[in-house]
Amino acid sequence: MEVVNFAGGEERSSFSSSSSSSFFLSSFGRMDDEEDFFKSVSDGKVEMVREILGNNPSLDVNWENEEWDSYTPLHEACTRGHDAIVSILLAHPDIKVNLKDNAGNTPFLSACFAGSSPCVSLLLKDLRVAANEPDDAGYTPLFWAACSGHLEVIKVVDCVRKRDGSRDTRGCRQD
Repeated sequence: MEVVNFAGGEERSSFSSSSSSSFFLSSFGRMDDEEDFFKSVSDGKVEMVREILGNNPSLDVNWENEEWDSYTPLHEACTRGHDAIVSILLAHPDIKVNLKDNAGNTPFLSACFAGSSPCVSLLLKDLRVAANEPDDAGYTPLFWAACSGHLEVIKVVDCVRKRDGSRDTRGCRQD
């Protein structure tokens, strides 16, 4: 790691290893912490995510990427099936687990739709997660898992439903 001077004299760490080559600079030649963090989450770079979180205590872990329909890093990790990153994010004290994107999808709904059963399992263990929260059209996470043909996700959700009736995830529209 080396220190690089950016425009305005700001010093930031630069990584020279190929594993961090996707770490990118904004059009002004300065790193945008939230964008870099989001990119690391999207790429599944677990160690980079840990490093960015450790080095940036003021980082907004709930940053909404307007270019990605207001996806948060947690949405992105759930959609991409990066369960190790989901675990890291759930442990962060500032994480808001039920933020919705532009279509009203929570990270849990995104994980169900994407078929990421490891992420679904992690999220269901966290009692803050609203497992029944529908999207803006009124469809539940279980509905989207079923429509997308994700049998393993349905099994995970059903197992929790049987164990804990308060986490029942209805499969139809909530009107």
